[in-house]
Amino acid sequence: MEAALLQLGLNDEEAELYLAMLELGGGFASQLAKKVIRKRSSSYHTLARLVEKGLANRTSRGRYSFY
Repeated sequence: MEAALLQLGLNDEEAELYLAMLELGGGFASQLAKKVIRKRSSSYHTLARLVEKGLANRTSRGRYSFY
């Protein structure tokens, strides 16, 4: 599945986070970053790109963003 996402124009980190969101049913950036073994800080930028591409939604849950 990741190979198909790469062919559609996503980079490695975008594809990994997208698949993690599907597997977990969404999550906070820290949860998703932990799942794909990435830094939370860089995951925010990647998640923002997925939102821009229409592949994810961002909602606020208190002080935190849920994707």
